[in-house]
Amino acid sequence: MNHKQKLGYILLGAGIMAVGITIGQFITPSIEAQRNGVFDKIVCREIEVVDERGRQAISIFSVKDLSSMVLFDSQSGVPGVMLGSSAAMNNVYIMDKRSGVPGAFLQSDKGGVNGAGVYNRSGTNAVLLGSTDESNYVSVSDKQGKEAVTLRSASFVGNSVTVYDNQEKESVVLSGGTDINSLSVFDKKLGIPGINFLSGEKANGVALLDKQGEIAITLASNEKENTVVVIDKKGKKRRLGD
Repeated sequence: MNHKQKLGYILLGAGIMAVGITIGQFITPSIEAQRNGVFDKIVCREIEVVDERGRQAISIFSVKDLSSMVLFDSQSGVPGVMLGSSAAMNNVYIMDKRSGVPGAFLQSDKGGVNGAGVYNRSGTNAVLLGSTDESNYVSVSDKQGKEAVTLRSASFVGNSVTVYDNQEKESVVLSGGTDINSLSVFDKKLGIPGINFLSGEKANGVALLDKQGEIAITLASNEKENTVVVIDKKGKKRRLGD
C-alpha cells in the first residue's frame, strides 16, 4: 500500500466519527440525574452538556465500536473538537473556526500509520505528516488539494524529495540512498523519467531516455575511463571513450 493510500486511510477518521455522532443522537436514550445528591459512579452510554442557553456544548457517547467526545463551537453550534477511539483508529480532529470543516488532525490507525495534518479552509489537504513501518514523510499539497511536494525517509530507497506537477505526476525526484545518489527529471507529457543524473561508489553518469523510456544517450565516468554512448533509433550503439 503506497503512501497516498495510507493518507487516504487516515482521512477516514472524520467520516467514522461523524457517523457515530449521528447514530448516537437517535438510538441513545437520555437519562435524568438527581438534582441534589452526590454520585460515586454513573453508568450510561451518552452524556450531553448544554450551555446557559440550552444549546448542546459537550457530547460524550459510546455507540457500536466508537467512543467519542465532541466539544461544540460556542458561536456556531457545530462540532469544534472531536476525540474518538474505534476499532480502526484513535484520532483528534479540530474543526476550522469559520467553515466548520476539518482544520487539523492527529491520528493513529490500526494499519500502522501515525499521522498529523493541516487542511485548507475548503477542507482539502494542505500539509500531512506521517510515520509508517516503512518510512517517515511530509506531504505538501497545493490549494486544490493536489500533492505538490513530498519529503521522505525510507529504509528501502533512502532519503528523497519528490516534486509533482499540477496533475500530480512526478516531475523531479532527488534521492540519496546507500549505494547511489540520483536526480531524475520526468518527461512532461508521458510522466516517465527523461533525464537521470547518477552518482555511485564506482561511477558517475547521466542518462537521457527516449519517449519509450529507453536509454538514448549516456555519459559516464569511472576509475578507468570516461565514455559517451549514443544509441540510434535502430538500437545500435555508437561509443566514444578514452
